[in-house]
Amino acid sequence: MTDPVAAWLVIVQGPGKGTSVQVGYGWSTIGREASNRIILNFGDASITGEKHARILYDSDDRAFKVTHESGINATKVNGKSIDSATMLKAGDRIKIGATILRFVPFCGTDFDWSTADEAGTNDEKKA
Repeated sequence: MTDPVAAWLVIVQGPGKGTSVQVGYGWSTIGREASNRIILNFGDASITGEKHARILYDSDDRAFKVTHESGINATKVNGKSIDSATMLKAGDRIKIGATILRFVPFCGTDFDWSTADEAGTNDEKKA
């Protein structure tokens, strides 16, 4: 696998509403330009072109974090501005510019691609 999905960001408010973007392993930069791993180019000019924010999926910790980078407008999680790495949990709302995204994790404590083939996941064991 070259870039397995770790989570999704679903646009729930703003241009692009109803669209989802994939979050991969490691650091994923977020911005309007194609140089970002997560491209939010749906017409929200208040999102910085390059590196507005970043999301990290750490497969060792099986945890997600978001941090503000060079965006001129604040990055907020659940209505609060962030200035350092902030842990993410399922359903958190991330505001970047005028766009609000809902965080939907796939990897975490019960599943990670690095161990999926070893002993099976909890879901596979139930099947």
